[in-house]
Amino acid sequence: MKFQKDELLFDSPALFRAFINDLDLVSKIRFSRPVTDSSGKVMIREEILVKPAVLSRLHELEGVYALPLALRISDDIVRQMRLHIATSILRELNRSEHSFIKQLFPDDSRQHHSHVLHAFEDRTLVLLSYRLLEEKPEFFRHLAVAGLLTLGIVSQQNIQAPFVNRHAFLAGFTHMLGLVDLEDWQLIPTSDDERQRRLERGALLVNRMSFVHGLSDVIRAAFFPVEQAQQVEPRFGGILHEVLPGAKAEPASAAGKDAADFSRQIHPRSRYLLSETLRIARFLYETLINPADGSAHTPESLLQRLAYNMARGYFHEGLVRAVLRRFNDIDPEIKRLTVLARIEKKCLHGGHAWAYPKPQATQILCGGSVLCCPHLQMGWTTKMVAPQRAYGRIGPPLPAATYYKCQLERELPDAPAPLETHANVNRLRVEEARPANIA
Repeated sequence: MKFQKDELLFDSPALFRAFINDLDLVSKIRFSRPVTDSSGKVMIREEILVKPAVLSRLHELEGVYALPLALRISDDIVRQMRLHIATSILRELNRSEHSFIKQLFPDDSRQHHSHVLHAFEDRTLVLLSYRLLEEKPEFFRHLAVAGLLTLGIVSQQNIQAPFVNRHAFLAGFTHMLGLVDLEDWQLIPTSDDERQRRLERGALLVNRMSFVHGLSDVIRAAFFPVEQAQQVEPRFGGILHEVLPGAKAEPASAAGKDAADFSRQIHPRSRYLLSETLRIARFLYETLINPADGSAHTPESLLQRLAYNMARGYFHEGLVRAVLRRFNDIDPEIKRLTVLARIEKKCLHGGHAWAYPKPQATQILCGGSVLCCPHLQMGWTTKMVAPQRAYGRIGPPLPAATYYKCQLERELPDAPAPLETHANVNRLRVEEARPANIA
């Protein structure tokens, strides 16, 4: 199957039949070119609705008619593609490795099915997503998982902003879309520069496609402030090169035009929280597909990492706590890691305090060996013979070296401490949100 402007070309009768059956397109197709036999005689004229009996007869005459078969990409085909895409995305919730994501969603599947389905209002996005589903299914699955994570996280809150759930899914689904023509899309970025480059590439593609105003800003701000965005104009190849020329938002239909137009722009009140949601989703996504140890796929391990980095200031507290409440059985390690993170944040010199080993830390090391710090214990040192990556900690590992101990060690808890509670954490008011303190 090949996409060519407003046509779908089929060189294989079997693929043509599969396409019609999979998308339930019987009685809904028109050929954009006449179907002819080997002598050039017209068997089916172009631009007429093909009746089921004629389509059935065409299947029986395989080998008689000339290829390729050219279908007009009609509104009916796009509509059925949307349904197929949404169904394929939500099918990821039934995979055993995505049990954590499934627990973020309510038992009633109709609501999140609606959010996913209506996220694909734009014709260009539908055609591109369908091509990815058919031609690059593994990449499509990565986009689906990221989209479901952002939708699941934001849906834990009653956020008072229009279309916020739909836009959250789109932020997750599209933020890696610009990587499809690269060979290293399946690799986890190993540096901040690489994460920034990837987000910028995704933001530029989304901006060029122009189907939701403000979505590119949300993607950029998921890692760094918008005003610091790199001025980069990457070249897009492969599928993206074919899709981008002339890519633009399709005009809304007469029915529901006002609502459709409103859904094509992210409300200013929700941009910050959508970026914070995407930041959390990206962390969980990278942990899910590249676990640091065998337990990283379990909900308990993911929640421990999430709570620890929330307490360090990387993630929005209200969003993270809402996710934690979704999992009723909060284990003691989550509480302890939260306490450890808060102790580490008391470092006087930019986050050098390193509780070790996690999660049952018995000492705190000075990762920067800041000799002038009043917290430094000069008579005590610990030697690391190999680089150490703390459990769940964002950032580079602690290099092999000799480290002084920190007096903050005295604050280490003997037993897990309870998480703090906040009266109004369940209903987050977007207009009162403030940026997280990034450590």
